[in-house]
This record gives sequence, C-alpha cells and structure tokens, in this order.
Amino acid sequence: MRRRIAAALLLTPAIVVAAPDPFEGDPHQSRAWPELKREHLGAKAKVVFDERVQVQGPSFAEDPMNVPITVRVKGIADVQRVVVLVDRNPIRKVLEYQPVAALPVIGFRFKLEQASPVRAAAQTKDGLWHVGSTW
Repeated sequence: MRRRIAAALLLTPAIVVAAPDPFEGDPHQSRAWPELKREHLGAKAKVVFDERVQVQGPSFAEDPMNVPITVRVKGIADVQRVVVLVDRNPIRKVLEYQPVAALPVIGFRFKLEQASPVRAAAQTKDGLWHVGSTW
C-alpha cells in the first residue's frame, strides 16, 4: 500500500508557483524601479526592456555636477515621448520630451548625486514603454 502511494506521488505532476518578481523584470534589479515606473510611467504601464533604446554615459563621472548622457531610440516606429529617469537622485525625472517630427535622439548633461541606473523610456503610439538603461 505504501509503495502504491509513493509511486502515485512520484507520477503526480508537481505544481510550481513562481514568486512575483520584486524587480518587475528590471535587468539592474533595482528596488527603486517598481516605484519609479508607477510614479512616472503609470500604475498600469506596459513596459518592455528593449536594447533598441540606448542610453550612453560615462562609467565614472569626473564631475558629478555635469554628467553627459545620450539617448537614442533606434528601429522603433511612432515614438510619442521619451522620459529619462534616475533611480538614486533627488530629482528622479530628469527629462521628458516629445520628438514629434524629430528623431528620438537627445544628448544632455545633468547633476548625478551618486552612481545609479539612468533609464530612458520611449512610449510608442500603442502605449507600450520601451526601456533602456546604463549604469
């Protein structure tokens, strides 16, 4: 009898329930990302991390008062707006612009308090946010 029960248990498929991802897919696994996303992109925002949204900046800023960043969105049609966010900064939403008829490319400088992911989120006409980042 015990052997039958043991055999039945071995043959029964296991149900595995995955724990929710506390980082919501963030490749940097930043605890700040879920709140940042809700606050600046919307509570129900649909987000994909996309290599076509390129964020370039120095790995070490010689002058934290003047950090150069370049954002390029390549190969994504109908970009409606671009938002640049920084996880660990007093001012977390650094820039927002609507490219309208321009290419979704911008270079700028800003003050960065400490090493942090810098993200660019490009929203397309369908409402989807494509996010790229650097750290």
